[in-house]
Amino acid sequence: MKEISMTKAISCMPDKFITMEMVELAATEHRPELVNYLPEKYITSEILDSIFKTDDYGWRSWQLSKIPEEKRNRQICLRV
Repeated sequence: MKEISMTKAISCMPDKFITMEMVELAATEHRPELVNYLPEKYITSEILDSIFKTDDYGWRSWQLSKIPEEKRNRQICLRV
């Protein structure tokens, strides 16, 4: 059976169709590139903590500029 990536699904979806439930599910994949595709209203500290739970992915897969400054923390800045 083919693996379904919610991060990939969100990357192809218009913002108006993205829901918090989808974002929460995608965050459990721990793929930092998810921040590149999230509407700002879904970028919360809880979502960021879940996304950046592992160090399996390099900093090149995501852009710090996609995370609003007020939502950046020390851990995220150190990853860059």
